Amino acid sequence: MLVMYLVWFLFHRRALHKVTTPTTASSSASGPPLATHAPRRVRWLDLVDTETVDLHRDEHEDEVEDLIEDQERERRLKGRTRWFWKLYYIVA
Repeated sequence: MLVMYLVWFLFHRRALHKVTTPTTASSSASGPPLATHAPRRVRWLDLVDTETVDLHRDEHEDEVEDLIEDQERERRLKGRTRWFWKLYYIVA
């Protein structure tokens, strides 16, 4: 997965450098000038600004099904075949 991310990162970065801004129209063209947009900020890392985002408010309660699955997993990891389930959960 790390290799796939690095390959995507390299190709995506090259694609951003190839993008050119549109040329301006000649002054003889009629009509209102085209709207100008603020330059887009390129983010290389996907970080969350914790000063502006309330992570506690965005938290949600676990569903009943999730709680049941967690209890089942704990039961499996304490059973006689816990080594099998540890391996299963590592791979899955």
